[in-house]
Amino acid sequence: MRTVRLIETFFFSNMEIACAQNSPEIESEMLQRKSWVSLDVQGGKHFGYDAAVVVFAALPLLRPISGLLGLGLTRWCGERLYRCVASHRQTSCEVANGLMSEPRTFGKRHLVGSVILPVAIATVIGLNLSTVRGFGITLPEIVRAPSNLAGLDQIWNMFAPFPAKDDARYVMPGRLRNGRTVDLFRGGKAVSFKKPAYVSLEFMNHRWRKFLELMRKRAPLPQVYAGYLCRDWNRRHRGGEVLEELEVI
Repeated sequence: MRTVRLIETFFFSNMEIACAQNSPEIESEMLQRKSWVSLDVQGGKHFGYDAAVVVFAALPLLRPISGLLGLGLTRWCGERLYRCVASHRQTSCEVANGLMSEPRTFGKRHLVGSVILPVAIATVIGLNLSTVRGFGITLPEIVRAPSNLAGLDQIWNMFAPFPAKDDARYVMPGRLRNGRTVDLFRGGKAVSFKKPAYVSLEFMNHRWRKFLELMRKRAPLPQVYAGYLCRDWNRRHRGGEVLEELEVI
């Protein structure tokens, strides 16, 4: 039933799909052979792997490769794969809720959805591949613009073509009114330029890590961040503990 629904959903087909239970003769053969059943245009019955070949030949999107399925090695592999699948499924299954009791024909009314879906998938794959250096794939603007409008634009460059090669750690000495110097980046601990065992633990979470990474590349950010640290510290301290000067290193 899953396979039938996949065919119905993803491939344009004018085949007639019906429950085997509607025909006692077909149901009996289906249970005996532990296989689905397909009927060709001459009314011949096909089972197992042969039934799949007949179905593929009837699907416009898969018809070009249907001839390959009948070749010796392909057939040998396909038949063994089908027997493996058949031997691991239940011989009798409860008919799923909502299964049609009468045959239904799926024709041209499914053409729009069946064409749009593969085109959308192919477009997403093409958009992603076009962002990877070295592939040499460039999509024309007539494809890219509607894709962006539809929200299909995606990128795979998070780690492509390689992870980030640079890193940094911060020391932020702040001079207090009483003359003491503390490291505001580490919550007021003593200033130390010794590299910690795990620099990654210096960041509260991945969002702060990303912000501090960008701070090295965008000139206005250090001053903005220093202002935030000053306000935050002085809101919680009074008297000689008030921060008077801060340096971002």
